[in-house]
Amino acid sequence: MSARQCLTSCRRYDDKKVAILDPDAFVTAGLREIVSQSSNYLLLANLKSFSALQLLLEIGDVDIVFTELYDSGMDIITGIEFIRDNRHHWRKAKLIIFTSVEEPGLVKYLTGMGAQCYFSKRDNITAIISGLNQQDRIQSVVSPRLDTQTNSENAYRTPLTMAELNVAWLLARNNTVITISKQMNVSYKTIHTHKTNLMKKLNIADMPQLMKYLSVQHHSF
Repeated sequence: MSARQCLTSCRRYDDKKVAILDPDAFVTAGLREIVSQSSNYLLLANLKSFSALQLLLEIGDVDIVFTELYDSGMDIITGIEFIRDNRHHWRKAKLIIFTSVEEPGLVKYLTGMGAQCYFSKRDNITAIISGLNQQDRIQSVVSPRLDTQTNSENAYRTPLTMAELNVAWLLARNNTVITISKQMNVSYKTIHTHKTNLMKKLNIADMPQLMKYLSVQHHSF
């Protein structure tokens, strides 16, 4: 009997097959530990790219997906588009986002695209495990810190648009406006407008202040 056949024969019929996607090996190790502590979770794959996850989804051989919003390519917009374009798959496979990106607008957008859970990597591990235990009973689970930001009547600021989020993400990684213009294939003027709107929403007056803010908060974008 092959190892795969043995694994299949020993697996209970109700075991949930789990795939993990995160470019950080330490995060992956932590998620593997959480999965291993569940009696009915079976770790299927550790992935580094959305293309590999796409294959699993097309085969239909996964029940639960833990994912960051970016893969080894470090492109957050690609991750957002991947989740949006595969929303039909989230009816079968549960999508659990475990991310460093704490943009309130994204929480609403991606739970609307089918994400069942949205956790921050800054969340207490107890809150994460508690949320995972609720996933079968509640339509969507959002981490307490993000839920407070998202549903506050007096939101701490206007949510960023997808374009503004992308510009913030690229600026935080030391890209210039000219470089970003080339990467996004849009005009310099358009990127400058996104940057200006970003600064207004963050209540930041000048570029040095913006770069200082992004250097501290880059894991939130």
